Amino acid sequence: AEEQLEAINLAMSRILSDSFSGVNYDKSDWIKIRDCVKKIGSGATPRGGQSSYKKAGIPLIRSQNVHFNRFSPSGLAYIDERQNALLSGTVVNKGDVLLNITGASIGRVCVVPNDLCPANVNQHVAIIRLDDTFVPEFVSFYMSSPVFQKQILDEQSGATRQALTKEQILEFCIPKIEKSMQYEIVNQFKEKLEKMNAIHDILSSQIFYINALPAAILRKAFSGEL
Repeated sequence: AEEQLEAINLAMSRILSDSFSGVNYDKSDWIKIRDCVKKIGSGATPRGGQSSYKKAGIPLIRSQNVHFNRFSPSGLAYIDERQNALLSGTVVNKGDVLLNITGASIGRVCVVPNDLCPANVNQHVAIIRLDDTFVPEFVSFYMSSPVFQKQILDEQSGATRQALTKEQILEFCIPKIEKSMQYEIVNQFKEKLEKMNAIHDILSSQIFYINALPAAILRKAFSGEL
């Protein structure tokens, strides 16, 4: 199952590459992120860290929730209104692109689900709020592509800690193409992505149960149930 999961991830990467390979770019067709955003910045963790999280309330998005073009609600944390007021500068709106900026998951990117807003992000996730130049899903797909991920890897070369700064993100480039073409690429990729994600979820569940099986057998053995 793990080999199949890796094959799915590789296939998704290949589809992304193919989606953008047919677009003709020249030097005049590139735009820096700084020139097409309304807001960019990371969040913060409420005072007290995990001990301050609530069972319900306003979502606090962490890096574990942000995957490549997929938002995972697994382990989603929540904060109350008082905590939210203290984090007013980190509020996530509909259409925001979320980018992981630290650690092993650096570079993972997705668009925040509309039904999750309003929400907040912690310090490991950056909010990229675009102007009308781009379709958010197009930017998320492009930032997930091997071409853009190489920009991130190049910034990390020689660094002792995996992290992206606001200034580095602002300097990244995105191909500026007509919105009609952006929508065309998004629609083509979303159809394939939905099928891939469905298979991905099934395989992930199988791996979870396979890994949990030995522990369950051991518990039964020591409890005398076997």
